[in-house]
Amino acid sequence: MADSSPVKPDPEASREEAVQVATAKKPPPFVITSQGAHSRYLKLLIYSDYGVGKTFLSGTASNVDSMRDVLLLNAESGDLTLDIPEKEDKFNFKDIDRIRVKDYHTVARVHEFLKLHCQFRESGEEDRLIALESQLKGIEITKPKHYNTVIVDSLTEVEAYCMNQLLGISDSTK
Repeated sequence: MADSSPVKPDPEASREEAVQVATAKKPPPFVITSQGAHSRYLKLLIYSDYGVGKTFLSGTASNVDSMRDVLLLNAESGDLTLDIPEKEDKFNFKDIDRIRVKDYHTVARVHEFLKLHCQFRESGEEDRLIALESQLKGIEITKPKHYNTVIVDSLTEVEAYCMNQLLGISDSTK
């Protein structure tokens, strides 16, 4: 039977050997990082009754430097609240990119796009961001978006798309 008692450093061992023995058994209880060593991202769910301004509030992220660029996944055609005449658009809603989502398949493809986008954005691969965005917009771009905010409007509708996919319900079977 193996001895399960903790390993005690040899008093005659060097300091380096003692440190190796002390640290080899288990990982540290916490990690120290400097303040500038990481990016912070906000994950937020806004829940309320229909028509109280959830989309409008979310859209104001386009007016906050650290939260732009904004991508809206429009699953319920509720983006009319963001269609403000340009001369009255003090929130920069015109700068919000939009994707119309009508089924689970599209939601899944957008998710794959966002994973790639974040990978390229975080690693500074501007050329790959440009290629990806150009392909999806169907036009040549020179300056890619760096999406920091994604609005899903609404999660309830996306859930219904997921449930329909699981149940095998499509537009042709409704």
